[in-house]
Amino acid sequence: MQGRVPEALALFEQRIAADPGAVEARIQAAELYATHGANPARAAGLFREVQRVPGLTSGQDMYVGNRLADLYVGPLATPARALVELRRLLDRYPDSRMTPQLRQAITTLKARHVADDRHD
Repeated sequence: MQGRVPEALALFEQRIAADPGAVEARIQAAELYATHGANPARAAGLFREVQRVPGLTSGQDMYVGNRLADLYVGPLATPARALVELRRLLDRYPDSRMTPQLRQAITTLKARHVADDRHD
């Protein structure tokens, strides 16, 4: 794939179009768009598609939700959406081993988001 990101993305897009349930293809394409593809909006769209695939495992859901939150906080600059995503994960998986990290991320993000709003 070195230096062939457009070709790799085109192949992922073909596979995604052919199979509405292709979770791994969507995740891999989203990661590529988020990093080397320089298209965080498409990455977020693919992650949201994954969330709607029936039979998604809790691990996949947790991974995708966290990656969406990363995109919302980072390149998409919509921290309020990140809060919604993290809260959704916490509500859905309250007994997860990730619960403490989710709670901390929510607390930190709220503190930053509120502080940012005060400076506008």
